[in-house]
Amino acid sequence: MERMNTTTMTESDTSNSEKSMEDKKQITNNKDDVESAKAPTVQTHSSSPQSRQNSNADRGWSMLRTSRTCILVLLILSGITAGALTFAFCQKLQEENFDLQVNIFALEIEQAAQHRMKDMVGVIETLSTTISASVEKSTSPWPTKTFSNYERVVSDFRPVAHSRLLAFSPYVEEGQRPAWNQYAVANQGWIAESYAQAGITETPKDIPVDSYGFNAAGTKVPTFQGPAMPLWQVSSPPTDTSIVNFDLLSDSVFNKAFVTATEKKAAAFTEVLGTNNVLSLSNEGNTPESAIVYPMFQDSTVVASVLSVVSWDVFMNELYQEHMNGVFVVLKNSCGQEYTYKMGATGAQALGQGSLQETDYESKMHVTELAPSLDTQPDFCEYFLNVYPSEELEDRLKSSLPIVLSVAVGLLFLLASAGFYCYDILAVKKQREAAEEAAHSNAIVNSLFPNDIRDRLFNNEEEEKAAVDTKGSVRDLLLNDDDEQKAAVDTKGSVGTPDEPEEAEDIQTAQAAQKLRLKNYLREEDPQKTESMGDIEESKPIADLFPYTTVLFADIAGFTAWSSVREPSQVFTLLETIYKAFDTIAKKRGVFKVETVGDCYVAVTGLPEPNKDHAVGMCEFARDCRVQFNELVKHLEVLLGPDTAELGIRMGLHSGPVTAGVLRGAKSRFQLFGDTVNTAARIETTGRRDLIHLSQETAELIIQAGNSKWMERRNDTIVAKGKGEMQTYWLLSEEEVKNGGGAAKTSKEAAALPVVAAMQPRLAKQSMNVLDPESSLPPKIKRLVDWNVDVLKRLLKQVIAKRETMMQEQFDINHPTMMKIEMNIGCDTYVLDEVVEIIHLPEYTHVKNARDPKKIEIPKQAEEQLRLYVSSIAAMHRGNHFHNFEHASHVMMSVSKLL
Repeated sequence: MERMNTTTMTESDTSNSEKSMEDKKQITNNKDDVESAKAPTVQTHSSSPQSRQNSNADRGWSMLRTSRTCILVLLILSGITAGALTFAFCQKLQEENFDLQVNIFALEIEQAAQHRMKDMVGVIETLSTTISASVEKSTSPWPTKTFSNYERVVSDFRPVAHSRLLAFSPYVEEGQRPAWNQYAVANQGWIAESYAQAGITETPKDIPVDSYGFNAAGTKVPTFQGPAMPLWQVSSPPTDTSIVNFDLLSDSVFNKAFVTATEKKAAAFTEVLGTNNVLSLSNEGNTPESAIVYPMFQDSTVVASVLSVVSWDVFMNELYQEHMNGVFVVLKNSCGQEYTYKMGATGAQALGQGSLQETDYESKMHVTELAPSLDTQPDFCEYFLNVYPSEELEDRLKSSLPIVLSVAVGLLFLLASAGFYCYDILAVKKQREAAEEAAHSNAIVNSLFPNDIRDRLFNNEEEEKAAVDTKGSVRDLLLNDDDEQKAAVDTKGSVGTPDEPEEAEDIQTAQAAQKLRLKNYLREEDPQKTESMGDIEESKPIADLFPYTTVLFADIAGFTAWSSVREPSQVFTLLETIYKAFDTIAKKRGVFKVETVGDCYVAVTGLPEPNKDHAVGMCEFARDCRVQFNELVKHLEVLLGPDTAELGIRMGLHSGPVTAGVLRGAKSRFQLFGDTVNTAARIETTGRRDLIHLSQETAELIIQAGNSKWMERRNDTIVAKGKGEMQTYWLLSEEEVKNGGGAAKTSKEAAALPVVAAMQPRLAKQSMNVLDPESSLPPKIKRLVDWNVDVLKRLLKQVIAKRETMMQEQFDINHPTMMKIEMNIGCDTYVLDEVVEIIHLPEYTHVKNARDPKKIEIPKQAEEQLRLYVSSIAAMHRGNHFHNFEHASHVMMSVSKLL
């Protein structure tokens, strides 16, 4: 069959070849016609697959270029949007910051202004009291009163009151006017006295004979009707004495403020004084001024007033601070007057009358009441400060940060777009190179094989590849089936038939193995050491429930305060000594130590081995630990310093189930979880110093064990977090049990210091057979004596080592200084007599080969003298809670640290 097909194909090819030769013979005379005739033939031969492929490729490149352009445009738009949003956000932040700064400036001005105004009013009230107390000594009735040394006294008040003028004016009734005019003329010598006190050399002129005022035309006229308030004593002394005896009540501005102040019996402001006002005659700069009027009373009757003239220019300059440049402050009162100031580089600049601030910032105005402590009346002139920002301030506080950030964000997106574009160009270039290489390879294949043969080769290659993949997947499937069957056979052979007794036995075996792993871990004999985290995560956690346990929490009372004044090595010496003793007792009593957290010791009984007497065992362990703790702190006081023996132990016990296991991780450790642990911690924290606190559950177990005499019921109930009220018990010591129990002590009893009479300062001169101060000291003080002696011995060894390495002549006993000291020792002097302001120390000399102080031996006689010295000082200390030997030992500890 193949042979027939081959023959047929050969004949067909032969006929086609002959026909083609005939065609070529017909067109041999024109080569261009031959080429043009061959071109349509080739195009027709390869048009269907290749043309479609080229068309799809062109379409793909066109879509790629379109998507690339869209993404680039999108990035540019995103950059513009991000820049605009950044600018808007930063602009808003700057605006908020500007408003905040304006609020801060306004608050600073408000606080400073109100504070100064309060000081001004307070000074005026004080001056009023001073004048009243002084003139009351005079026998003459009101209003004929004069305050002696007025300028000398009041000149000290003016700077504090920020006042240009302080005046004292008596209140004169209509019938008292003749007497007052005579008194004023006769007692005008206060002006000369004030001139002398102020250093004015010229002679004052006579004052007007009658009190006067001004009429509508501004002419001086005597005032005869109604009461008057003549301007009397003035500080600073007036150069124009004609203002003296001026009737202030004739001035409508002053009269309004005086009436308001009299009704409220408090200080009151006048409106801004005019330039023609008598009080403004000495105002050289014609600056805005106001007066503060404060009435003086005698038996609820007004008898005088104190007047203070305040310059608002001076007041505003006192509010000025450098960082307030560009802030407008408008002084405004309810009388319709306004004056504008601007905080400049040199201070507050007066701009003039009216609101002269920049109108663009009126919405940011802050209103401040100048004197909120003064009551408001209908005729009262109330003052306000309106604070405004300015363009200068805004330019100073704001910056070009929004523009910079928005440009930076835009550039960032632009760079990102450029990077994307460059990357896209490189990627397209690579793709084009790959496509050109593929086209070149395809062209080579096309040149080697006809199109139909090429297509068949490609199809065969794809089919063979698919067959290989299918064969491999089938082979893997068969192998997996074999493995599963083998595993099933192995499992069936190892497990056997799934009978229920065997399943139960397997479960018990697994549980036993689990507990065995836990026990091995607790005994530090765990043979399984996993090396990879994957093995640990896949294995079953090591954990179990222990229903019958007793948990103990023990905390050192007073440890925080004690450790705060100790060195780290001393703190760890205490903890290591105590915990090592507890561990020894735990091993003896069969108690398992769980962990130590700071100064808290956690232990448990009833695991890993169950113990029916777990509560009894834990109580015995707690007793032993308490006894051992009290002995250790007394022993360690010699090494660790005072107050070590004052430390106490607080213990709490609770019984119940716990979940225990190994919490795996970077540092695996055994831990307890459950309500029992939390309750034990609550029992401990609600306990008391040097007492063992038991919960109701633990107490019931002790009673069941026949040891009810071990406990004593706590009088009050405790409130534990998450548990509510609980009835608890105290565990008695063995001595208390033998004595029939007793009330539990709430705190350790401190050793009482002996109250002894003052002793002679020279104890060393007395006979040692008669005086033995150490024998009369309590145990606690003896321990402190031992500690102080040990510290002083170490210091003496250092002194000896230093003396041996430094020049000998500095410590020669024949040295004049040393001889003088020895002579003074024999005199009847006190320690305070030896105190000097400056101690001259010897010149320091660096020594390379210094002797080790630890190797120096102190003579026994010197050590006995040192102990006698310290014991004598301890015996002379009285039992004062604020000055005793314990405090002296603390000072000794601080000094030794300093040295």
